[in-house]
Amino acid sequence: KLGLLHKTQIYATDFNLAILMQAKNGLYPLSSYEQYEKNYKKVSTSNDLSNYFDITKNYAVVKEHIKNKILFFDHNLVTDGSINEFDIIFCRNVLIYFDKTLQKKVFNLIYDSMLEDGFLILGESEIPTSKEKFKLFENNTRNKIYFKNNISKGLL
Repeated sequence: KLGLLHKTQIYATDFNLAILMQAKNGLYPLSSYEQYEKNYKKVSTSNDLSNYFDITKNYAVVKEHIKNKILFFDHNLVTDGSINEFDIIFCRNVLIYFDKTLQKKVFNLIYDSMLEDGFLILGESEIPTSKEKFKLFENNTRNKIYFKNNISKGLL
């Protein structure tokens, strides 16, 4: 536990308003929560997932102190511009549905949306279209972690 939650702001985006509202409610069926808990235990030995959820009879509910850290935005990766500069961007299992031209456009948006020392987390089947803009930091079975390669914009 790094104790950074008080400094954290999470931007959750999607172009589907129904999905955004579902996420904003923060309700998950207990069956889903049980699987999330198993996955969480694989990567965290010092914390318990219940630190972030209240458990009811039928649902796991995201705790208010976590919900208060999340801002939800209607944002389309294809048509909208950057909404901020981020330390870390998770874009998992989205780009696999785009053709190469669209992927390049989205990777440019991501690059422009990252802080100088930013990180990008992609799904296992996704690869940046520009090896000059993103350098591989870590590759494991579920995620690929890249860092922003700060090169002169004139070279892009």
